Amino acid sequence: MRKFGVKNAGELDGERRIEYNKVELVRPCADFVSMKNGMHKNKPAFPCIRQQGENQRTFCRRMEPCLEKIISPSILSADFANLQQEIERVQNAEWLHLDVMDGHFVPNLTIGPPVIRSLRQVTRHVLDVHLMISNPLFYAGEFARAGADLICFHLESDSDPSHVIDKIRRYGKKAGLAIKPGTPASALTPYLSQLDMVLVMTVEPGFGGQAFMYEMLPKLREVREIVDRSGNPDLLVQVDGGVKAETGRLCAEAGADVLVAGSFIFGHEDPAAQVELLRQC
Repeated sequence: MRKFGVKNAGELDGERRIEYNKVELVRPCADFVSMKNGMHKNKPAFPCIRQQGENQRTFCRRMEPCLEKIISPSILSADFANLQQEIERVQNAEWLHLDVMDGHFVPNLTIGPPVIRSLRQVTRHVLDVHLMISNPLFYAGEFARAGADLICFHLESDSDPSHVIDKIRRYGKKAGLAIKPGTPASALTPYLSQLDMVLVMTVEPGFGGQAFMYEMLPKLREVREIVDRSGNPDLLVQVDGGVKAETGRLCAEAGADVLVAGSFIFGHEDPAAQVELLRQC
């Protein structure tokens, strides 16, 4: 049985800091449904973890095992005039994916810490913040203080990856590292022991609604293999870009733990049903 972390809250710079103890988790989560419905009001949100092995399972926000993959709806495709209502329509998702773009690293501008701070006040979802910015080292602290649970930045940015990871850790947050389609899987290897998640982009970052790049599937399988050999059993593999029912199934088969989807979920009249469709693929 592999060991996984559970929460122990401390304080850092006035923000809630999460430290992880090692325990064995062996029973299914009896109250995952109530978690999805926003109960456990005094429980902070935490990223989920996937158990590797014969019986694969993910973990809900209380870090207890359940038998479903992690779905992270991307609000980039939501109605920005009604974000709180849009988020309430995907209460059955574990995470929310928040794309931050600076107009420099990618040719688009989106949201910043004030929006994330506002969302933190109205949702118990894990806030999965994807920084598509040139200088994540400078801004990581701002997003941590705003309420991000997991901060993922790009290997191709101008900042030293190890320094960014260290800064994210100092705020008690989970750290993720993303790679663009043109970056080889092997580029992640030096950092795997320091990370909680790696993100494989299956479109060029910058805009929502793009078509899935099927040629990224072999790379995703390679990332899965590298992660499994890394000696870091809690490390998650996330996929972002063009994820729908068909492509989500292919990504899950290739080893993805977390599926990010935007237009597939929020472009439908029933986003919650789309979340469940992805979960079943």
